[in-house]
Amino acid sequence: MQRHRPISLLIGLAIALPFVTSIVAAGVVLARQTALQQSMALVTGTFEIRYVSEELRVHLTTVQSASRGYVLTGRREFLEPFEGAARDAAATAARLAMLVRDVAAQRERAATVQTLVTERLALARSVIDATTAGRVDDARREIESGRGLRLTNRTTALAAEIDEAAGELLRTHEAQLAGTARQQGWWLTGLLVSSAAALVALLAVVKRARAYEEIVRMCAWSQTIEYKGAWMSFEDYLAARFGLQTTHGISPEAARKVREEVAREVAAAATSDRPALDDGPGDATPRSASSP
Repeated sequence: MQRHRPISLLIGLAIALPFVTSIVAAGVVLARQTALQQSMALVTGTFEIRYVSEELRVHLTTVQSASRGYVLTGRREFLEPFEGAARDAAATAARLAMLVRDVAAQRERAATVQTLVTERLALARSVIDATTAGRVDDARREIESGRGLRLTNRTTALAAEIDEAAGELLRTHEAQLAGTARQQGWWLTGLLVSSAAALVALLAVVKRARAYEEIVRMCAWSQTIEYKGAWMSFEDYLAARFGLQTTHGISPEAARKVREEVAREVAAAATSDRPALDDGPGDATPRSASSP
C-alpha cells in the first residue's frame, strides 16, 4: 500500500541514525587510539634519545679518563677500557643520528655530534699513539691544551640540546593531542546529542504518522467502513479489527427523544379521537327563549 511507504522510510531512518552515529563514534575512538599510539611511540623515542645521550656522555668520559690514565702512568690496562669506550661512543653517536633522522633540525645536530665524536676519538688515539711511541711530553702537552676536553664538552652539550628538543617536541605533540581529543569529544558529544534529538523527533513523527494512518474511512451515504479493502458495517469492523462483539441498547439522550416523540404521538391520537360539536339537527344543547 502506497501510504505505508513514508512510514517505513521514517522508521528505517530512525533505526539507521543510531547505527550511523555508532560508526562515526567508532571512527573517532579509532582515530584517538591511533593518535595515542603515535604519542606513546614519541614518548618511547624521547626517552630512548635521553638514554642514548647520557650513554654517549659516559663513553666520552671513559675515553678521556682512559687516555689520560695511559699518558700519565703508561700502564696498558687503561687501553682496554679506552678501546671499548671508543667503539661504543662511535656506535652510540650513530644510533642517536638514527633516532632523530625524521626531524631536520635534530638530524643536523646529530650529524655534528658524529663529527665531534670522530674528532675526539682521533685526538685521544693520537695521544695514546704518541705515548706508545715514547713521545710522552707531546702527549701531555696535547692533554694540557684542553682541546680534547673542549671537544667532549661540545659533544655532550649538543647531545643535551638534542635531548631537550626531543622533550619539547613531545610536549608540543601532547598539547596538540589533548586539543584534538577535546575537539573530537565535542564533536562526538554534539553528534550524540543531535542524533538523540533527531531520533526523538523521528519517533514523534512516526507516532503522529501512525495516528494519521489509523483514521477510519466511512461511507457518507451508507455509513459503512472500509477495512482492508472491504466495506462493512461498524459492528463488523469492530469484530474484524479488534475482535469485539457488539450488543445494542439506547443512550439516555436517545431515550429522552423517543419518549418525547411517543408523547407527541399519543397526544395527537387523543385529539383526533374526540367527537366534534356543531349546530345541526339532533343538537341537544338547550337554547334560550327568543323574543317574538
